[in-house]
Amino acid sequence: MAGVVRRHRLGVVAGTSGARGGLPREGRAPWRLADPARLLVELGLFAAATAGIAATAGPVLAAGFVVVVVVNVALMFVWAQRQTT
Repeated sequence: MAGVVRRHRLGVVAGTSGARGGLPREGRAPWRLADPARLLVELGLFAAATAGIAATAGPVLAAGFVVVVVVNVALMFVWAQRQTT
């Protein structure tokens, strides 16, 4: 039982860290991170979320999440939908 609680706690912490750390990345934030730093912050948050998914739901679902995130970020660069300022 303790292992299940520990795994779910990792998933909750990884999932909610984006809500707390997301302010500098929001469109209405008082200041914004430039794109290299923003990308590093996002990669860190997604890595934590992937670890949480892998711990709670398994590696197959975590791998699927990684694929979706990579495709999403790549398409944002291709279609010039990322604001760099």
